[in-house]
This record gives sequence, C-alpha cells and structure tokens, in this order.
Amino acid sequence: MIAKGDHDEIMAYVARYPLCDKAEIAFIERGNHDEIMAYMVGSSLCDEADVALIKRGNHDEIMEYIDKGILGLEAGVALIKRGNHDEIMAYIDGCILGSKDEVALIDRGNHEEIMAYVAKYSLGKEARIALIARGNAEEMRALKARKR
Repeated sequence: MIAKGDHDEIMAYVARYPLCDKAEIAFIERGNHDEIMAYMVGSSLCDEADVALIKRGNHDEIMEYIDKGILGLEAGVALIKRGNHDEIMAYIDGCILGSKDEVALIDRGNHEEIMAYVAKYSLGKEARIALIARGNAEEMRALKARKR
C-alpha cells in the first residue's frame, strides 16, 4: 500500500493503525509530508524511522516529533549533528539527553545550547569531561552551580 502511494488509502490507514518498523522506515523515506504528520499524531516511530525522519530534514516534521518527547538515542545524536539551532533548543527544552546526546551537544560547541542544557540538567561523566576540555569558564560555573 505504501509503495503504491495511494494518498487517500494511506491517510485512512495511518489514522487508525501503527505500521511495523520496516513499513515505518519506508513510509518516512517515501516522504509525503501530510501523511507523515498525520501518522505522528497517533504513533511514535521506531528507532530507525526516527533517524530517517531526522535525515529527511523537514523542519516541521522534526519539531512535531520533538514536541512528543520521544526521540530515540541515535535520533538525538543525528538531530544535534544536523545542527539546526531551533530544533536543538526544542530538544533540550523537552528532553533529558542520553550520554551520547550530551557529548554530541558539547562537541557541537554552541554556547547558548550548552548553557540552556546545563541550566536544566546535570551532565554525565563523559559530557563533563568534554565540557572541561572546552575550557569555557562560564559553562564551568553553570555546571558547578547545577551541582549544588
């Protein structure tokens, strides 16, 4: 059904039923914006499909999915590497990042994003090491204040 691409059939189906992982990936890669947005209303994506969503690069779709607060580990890293500041700030605002995400955020080196995250959450060991290596005094003070 997805491969055939009948829009009305797809919209009716995704409004009622979740897709299996393989179908989700194909669905995202197929790339019909309206269908993807409709599907995300009632379903969360499997880990591979949420990475495909980030790689697809549609800002509205990504922001909708971030608002749900359910990005998988690899998708979080992909989002940070994608480098869209607004998307990253929304991700920081709505989610506690995993250790790989935190390290990717620190390695990205955006001061505003780092300060926003450190103001809300403690960093894991690997991210603290990366932050110390950056040598930014303001970020270190914020991290230290967060520990209190």
